[in-house]
Amino acid sequence: MTDQGQIVEMLGQRLRAHIAAIYPDADPAGLVSDLLDAFWPDGTSPQALRAADPSSLSPGDAVVITYGNTIVDCRNTPLVLLKDFLDRHIGDSLGAVHILPFFPYTSDDGFAVVDYYRVNSALGDWHHIGRIADHYRLTADLVLNHISSSHEWMVQFRQGKSPGAGYIRTASLEDDLSKVVRPRSHPLLAPVETASGDSFEILICFC
Repeated sequence: MTDQGQIVEMLGQRLRAHIAAIYPDADPAGLVSDLLDAFWPDGTSPQALRAADPSSLSPGDAVVITYGNTIVDCRNTPLVLLKDFLDRHIGDSLGAVHILPFFPYTSDDGFAVVDYYRVNSALGDWHHIGRIADHYRLTADLVLNHISSSHEWMVQFRQGKSPGAGYIRTASLEDDLSKVVRPRSHPLLAPVETASGDSFEILICFC
């Protein structure tokens, strides 16, 4: 077997193991074939080589994942401090910067988003995000499936107004949710009453 053939086989084995664990009722071989065809149609894709052979990775593949306020002091805006840290200590030695949710939020370390159009003023503003994006490849968490209970969509759901009324999924106490896994101690469902007097159980993807 050629080196490339060995890499394909190694990658296929790893994918089959993951798919079998995540989707036990699916056909692992079929899904692996679809994935390889999508990302490695000619069998020579560098992405597949890197995924299967960590020794082929370079510093340019590294990504810094950080909250917007990982670095703070009493005088400077956190996103300004983050940009300064990247410039001073990281520079061209990484491939991208991934900033975890930087929107206004009510809980859950930024993941219970109140407004996707604004930057949390405690971190900075869009200008500061833009300055980082001007110098580094930037990725960010949009987390559209995880909103605050005070988000406009949730307010609209309670009032029966669009578009929020169609964005919130409801559940029943009789639903089988035994396979839902999440690192939280509070109940999975929360009761919500709308302006019409209807009562629903909401999956807590917001806080």
